[in-house]
Amino acid sequence: GTVNKVKQYIDQNIEKLIKLSGDSNCYQYLSLILIFFLWANTYILSVTLSLLERPPLVTFHDTNITVPINYTICEWNNYTITEHFNYSWVSEFHIYCDKTKTGLLGSISSFGFMSGSFLFSFVSKVVSHKTNIMISLSLFIVFIISMTLFKYYLSVLCFVVLGNLLANFVNYSSMVISIESASKEKRSIFAGFITIGFTFSAVIYVPLFLWLQKWEIIFYIMCGFSFLIGVNVLIFLYNSPRKYFADKDSKKLVKVLRGIAKFNGRLETFEEKMKTEEYEEIIKSLSEEKEEKKEEKEK
Repeated sequence: GTVNKVKQYIDQNIEKLIKLSGDSNCYQYLSLILIFFLWANTYILSVTLSLLERPPLVTFHDTNITVPINYTICEWNNYTITEHFNYSWVSEFHIYCDKTKTGLLGSISSFGFMSGSFLFSFVSKVVSHKTNIMISLSLFIVFIISMTLFKYYLSVLCFVVLGNLLANFVNYSSMVISIESASKEKRSIFAGFITIGFTFSAVIYVPLFLWLQKWEIIFYIMCGFSFLIGVNVLIFLYNSPRKYFADKDSKKLVKVLRGIAKFNGRLETFEEKMKTEEYEEIIKSLSEEKEEKKEEKEK
């Protein structure tokens, strides 16, 4: 019907603009690499955290053998607690003899992950995707570092939940920025490549942990890497041109497309084409639609 024709017309116009700025050049590949490693770092809480955790050690009175605590040993009561918790998230020993609390500690990340998925659609309407990435990534790094400093049960639960929630904000926003700067033919390929980063953290960080035997060091490395990626995202990446097209914001749309075209070495071609009647009409129609919506709201 008419609605489908209008939607098709809109899709065709934004596709023309994206291809004009270069939809498979340097900018797209840079964003793809940055977002891939961003996923690999921020999904560490949901993918590898349980693999990095080790329960505290206990020493038996009669044999002087030191082993990790487990539920069977908890019932014997013939051990002494070691003074350090080098491999455990929590420095409260009694937690490791409580099946409910240890189970919650292991599964609470799923709640944060689910909450982030649910709240993302609301957050994305309030702030731009790039702003969402920078704010959420900054808080994510703060929470991860806090986990290495405050090893109490309740604080770890909060940090894991909030960390996963923020990780979802970062990853969904970053994926939108990356795939929506490419044409529709390449978006599924981009999305598929980015999601591999979900398991990449396990491939990298778990062997690194087995070598270093210190999960805090893994967290510091991961936070440092996330900070470097965040700086590059701030400097080089733009908000989604499709979002500005949907918002009928022609000024911001042209600004983003011009920046992408410049990065791709297509600025001269872009500027020339944008002066033609075909592309001027697209931008003009967006401005007119925005004015019409503004007038309707004022009425």
